[in-house]
Amino acid sequence: MGSVSSILQTKGPAHSFASVTDCQKKTPLLPAGAFDTHVHVFDPRLGPYAPGRPYTPEDAPLSKLIAFNENLTTDGQVGNLVLVQPSPYKTDCTVLLQCLRDLRNRNINARAIVVIDVDNVTDHALEEMHQLGARGIRLNFQADGREVDLTKLADMLHKAASRIQHLPGWMVQLYVPVWVWEALYDSILDLPVPVIADHLGGALGRSKLSPEFHESPLSQPGFSSLTSLAKHGRAIVKISGLYRCSKDSASTYSDMKPIIESLAREIPYQLVWGSDWPHTGDGAARLKNPDINVKEGFRSIDNLGILQNLRDWVGSEEVWEKLMRDNPARFYRWFASEASPGTASLSRFEQHRHVDLQKFTRKVNEIRRRLDRPLTYSEKVLYAHLDDASNDGSIVRGKTQLKLRPLRIACQDATAQMALIQFMSAGLESTAVPTTVHCDHLIVSRDGETEESSPGSRSSPRGPGAGIIHQIVLENYAFPGGMMVGTDSHTPNAGGMGMIAIGVGGADAVDVMAGLPLELIAPRVLGVKLTGELTKWASPKDVINKLASLISVKGGTGSIVEYFGPGTKGLSATGMATICNMGAETGATTSIFPYSPQMAAYLRANNRPDMAQAVETVSHELRADHGAEYDRVIEIDLSTLEPQINGPFTPDLATPLSKFHSAVKENAWPKLTAGLIGSCTNSSFEDMTRAASVAQQALDAGLKPKVPLLVSPGSLQTRRTLENAGIVDVLEKVGATMLTNACGPCCGSWDRTDMPKGTPNSIITSYNRNFSGRLDSNPATHVFLSSPEVVMGKIFSDDLSFDPNVDGLTTPSGEEFRFTPPVGQSLPSRGYEDSDSAYLAPPTDDRSHIQVQISPSSQRLQKLAPFKPWSGNDFEDCLILIKTKGKCTTDHITPAGPWFRFRGHLENISNNTLIGAVNAETEQVNQIRNRLTGEDGGVPDTARDYQAKGRPWVVIADHNYGEGSSREHAALQPRYLGGVAIIAKSFARIHEANLKKQGMLPLTFTNEADYDRIRSSDLVSIKGLAALAPGQPLTLLVTPTESSSEPWQAEVSHSFTHEQIEYFKAGSALNLMSRHLS
Repeated sequence: MGSVSSILQTKGPAHSFASVTDCQKKTPLLPAGAFDTHVHVFDPRLGPYAPGRPYTPEDAPLSKLIAFNENLTTDGQVGNLVLVQPSPYKTDCTVLLQCLRDLRNRNINARAIVVIDVDNVTDHALEEMHQLGARGIRLNFQADGREVDLTKLADMLHKAASRIQHLPGWMVQLYVPVWVWEALYDSILDLPVPVIADHLGGALGRSKLSPEFHESPLSQPGFSSLTSLAKHGRAIVKISGLYRCSKDSASTYSDMKPIIESLAREIPYQLVWGSDWPHTGDGAARLKNPDINVKEGFRSIDNLGILQNLRDWVGSEEVWEKLMRDNPARFYRWFASEASPGTASLSRFEQHRHVDLQKFTRKVNEIRRRLDRPLTYSEKVLYAHLDDASNDGSIVRGKTQLKLRPLRIACQDATAQMALIQFMSAGLESTAVPTTVHCDHLIVSRDGETEESSPGSRSSPRGPGAGIIHQIVLENYAFPGGMMVGTDSHTPNAGGMGMIAIGVGGADAVDVMAGLPLELIAPRVLGVKLTGELTKWASPKDVINKLASLISVKGGTGSIVEYFGPGTKGLSATGMATICNMGAETGATTSIFPYSPQMAAYLRANNRPDMAQAVETVSHELRADHGAEYDRVIEIDLSTLEPQINGPFTPDLATPLSKFHSAVKENAWPKLTAGLIGSCTNSSFEDMTRAASVAQQALDAGLKPKVPLLVSPGSLQTRRTLENAGIVDVLEKVGATMLTNACGPCCGSWDRTDMPKGTPNSIITSYNRNFSGRLDSNPATHVFLSSPEVVMGKIFSDDLSFDPNVDGLTTPSGEEFRFTPPVGQSLPSRGYEDSDSAYLAPPTDDRSHIQVQISPSSQRLQKLAPFKPWSGNDFEDCLILIKTKGKCTTDHITPAGPWFRFRGHLENISNNTLIGAVNAETEQVNQIRNRLTGEDGGVPDTARDYQAKGRPWVVIADHNYGEGSSREHAALQPRYLGGVAIIAKSFARIHEANLKKQGMLPLTFTNEADYDRIRSSDLVSIKGLAALAPGQPLTLLVTPTESSSEPWQAEVSHSFTHEQIEYFKAGSALNLMSRHLS
């Protein structure tokens, strides 16, 4: 490797020490609570200088440092200081540590960067330094003209990092020429601790650069690598020592302006400032007179002039405060007490909000003692978020009602409209829990991203094209040990980062927004033990496709799916997210993986190093206890798992790739007409690189796709990273239509024009759902689910049965071609590109003047009127609107696609109520008999007629009613149209909760055979409502109207809690909340 030579030194005489009062007078600029992260103390009275030191400085005692700092602050108070061990003391930190003690006695906050003998320092000595405030070690390879072999430097870096990685918050401070960052890029990425880049990382101003870089100082070798390392959270750039980087002292080093402007623009969260007081000399004097006993003076520096320039160059008050206060507080762990090293910012966008993972471990210990048994990992995370008021008594899985306090709410635009309208109805000014809204569902896909737009609101904190909600959450907000809820059923995607993430209806989300706890029956825990490693074409998607086939679309109901075992260690964070995401298709409450180092790597690649470090300090608790018991265990051997293709029409019908050819022939499935890659399930960097490796093989062989390929990147960040890695170029060369970074076809926002409705055809996707008509509104489209790489392989043949693993294709030259297994990267080698500009922050000032105006004539938005409270009487002689047969998902109850635009307008969207449900007595959809007129008509029209005539009605349904998305419209619409109850064999969890929130009765047949007895012409009375109580069944009185049969009774069960019964009585949960708030 080469060698590191000394940076050019400013020529000129050294000066004696000058206080700030000796410099040009300017207004003090440091805000209250600011941090000076680079200062030295030289005081031979406290301890001697080291033999063989490079120079002997003038005295600069602690008292002068304090006076200097006082004169720089706006309030005249000493700020926060970071003392750096200077070269004359070498590895003897006696003076430094004594200064830390003195500062502590003066109640001045201080941290320190030490210099140690890495080979000989003891752990005990390091711990003592830590307790006094040390937070890192310094490696200075830029002083005194020394040259260091890069191989040796890389070894020293790793050795130093390995000695301190167990110490919370410790870093390596490195002073090297800027070009070294490029040479050591990979080595620094691999370090277990971050690096502080001293003095702008050695970047030079024009006055010190060779002429070739004068026009573009940002192109100096190594600067882009330094910026990239900072973006990945591996480097913290210290703006200090400008006089070491520039000769232009006359203009207060203005040639550094483009460097600092670039850093403030590109990495505002990774910057700190240091004065470099007392400004040691440039070395010129020691060259003229090498006598070590001659004291070397300090430079005379216009500190206030430099600060004035910096404030102008960083561009905004927000970045200035990050530089001076927020960032150093985070990096040097000022907000993490000595007892709480696991503290981190909740996200890059919420530096003022922190999470202390040490509290998580304390809560887990309390719960473990209380329950007196080992805990599964999901139990640890879930129970650690119990509301304080409910922390007594035992917890019984499947029975105990939990009250939980999530840390975050995420909403997507389709569900957020109604949720926010409900929140507005509560009359609250701001949410009690951090809440984000993501524009991803309402962007219609057809011709490609340049032609696509969102018909929805653009007032979301995450604007259109920023990315899919679950990908954005994974990149920016998810972390091991945390808990969140989201108004989308695939919220469990964040379980790939070790987080409890639960999909809920809008009403549940509104409760949490308003500061109320989330109520949930303590889930059972379904353990999935993974062994072996994935090989060849097998991918994480195949794990969940296989599991869905083993337990069915309702097999996870009431349970958390918790993965464990040695097989988890070989999966990437995004791969684990894929598995958790599609766990929603099993009906599970959520899915989760235990901590693995891949999660910390993902956090760092997404510029969240403080969270990575916090998680690592509590990693021992981020897994199941030894001896923890699961309610059921399923084992999957990844080594023998082959690719699965699931479908059509249900996500739990899995066929191994090797048997798919036979299944196509046996079922006469139609030919392949399109391939679609992306969605929140499979749009990661790893997914796309594996798919691109397959595409590249085909391109090299001269092959072209036989069917259209549509690609939906998961986020703007991933998209930009894929572009820089050359992946998008490969996809475009293969003819892919690049859709907007949004849900697109996966949620039904696909304006498909190449296939007439009713035409049988097949498409293969890497999505998560394949219900009839979901993607393209064509019920004849057979949708199959597989991994991105299998989708990519299959599009090069229009024969649905083609197996890219074994089948051959003929190239244009007549040769036979076969694919080899795909390859990919779990993370981009240089981390993810920045896309923070897509984030739109909420207003921070007084919001009392903000009004939300909804036009009475709007066809998209409508204010909600409260539902009427329960009358206090039983429901008598209810009509049966429809008796449904088989699968009745939320897509059947309230279809998506073109109806998305009415998600904020209850009256309009109610016109699609149950239009996809299959009539059990006629096998038709949206065609039922009006029992009052005797005429046949559509379901919503009939419901409106019953309502207008004052007749309550019910729905009779099959198993797992309401399966699929979390859309609460599927509960709101029947309630709005006059429905009073849904009586089914069983319910999907989220939909059952949504019905309760809207004041409807979700009831289940105690004897499922009663479903077969009841006819849609019967009248139903629901008896015993006055005595409605948890665990107490109700009675149905069924009166036949088309036969002479006698009325008969059926018992129906429910899962209402005491509080949910109050929802019913009040007319809805929102009514009850409004009553409490008034």
